[in-house]
Amino acid sequence: MDVGKVTELAWKVVDRYLNLEVAGKKICCPYFTNHAGMCFIKAMKMAGIEEAERRKIMTAYNSNQLPYGWFRGKGTPEQIEEATTGIAKMEEVDLDKATAAGIGEFMRVYGLGVDCSGFVYNVLTGAGIKFEREVFKAGAFTFAGKVSRQITDQEVQSTDLILVKKINGEYSHVALVLEKGGELWICQSTSRVSPAGVVVSKFTDRETMFEGGRLELRRLNLD
Repeated sequence: MDVGKVTELAWKVVDRYLNLEVAGKKICCPYFTNHAGMCFIKAMKMAGIEEAERRKIMTAYNSNQLPYGWFRGKGTPEQIEEATTGIAKMEEVDLDKATAAGIGEFMRVYGLGVDCSGFVYNVLTGAGIKFEREVFKAGAFTFAGKVSRQITDQEVQSTDLILVKKINGEYSHVALVLEKGGELWICQSTSRVSPAGVVVSKFTDRETMFEGGRLELRRLNLD
């Protein structure tokens, strides 16, 4: 793998997420994770709705037929831009009259954005990296296991990953490390900033960004 080339292409995708183009305005992509969809499934089960009917309802949701959560936190920048204008049209909202901040709020209300694994997945695939698992089935765990190996702080280089574990050992978050200007940067979509969304910060800030002792640094097995 040509780390320099992958890094160059990856930054272009990161920049697109940081500067979505909607109605002539630049919008930083919000954070969105599909908890609503999972809660909706549980609610239907609790209400006694038969599985066949649940499948029909979720097919409508997953195929962007409803004005909420298009691409379910896994969209590319282009897909999220498409979703924003598409839902605005469905809801008869004139985004041309909205400010950039207003469009950002519209996106949050209608469940438009990207989660941590969707962001890292799309940035890396946009840079030419391929994964066996499709993006809609991707989670932080997708970047662990056989697809990568653990490394030390001293080994970290551009295109490496930061994974965060819960106390029970389950992976709960993933971020991407990229180099620019001789420095390493953390690129991620996270709910731990305000407003929640895509953010870039210095690699040296990692211990203050995440709870200490639960970080795992990994390198993709692409050589």
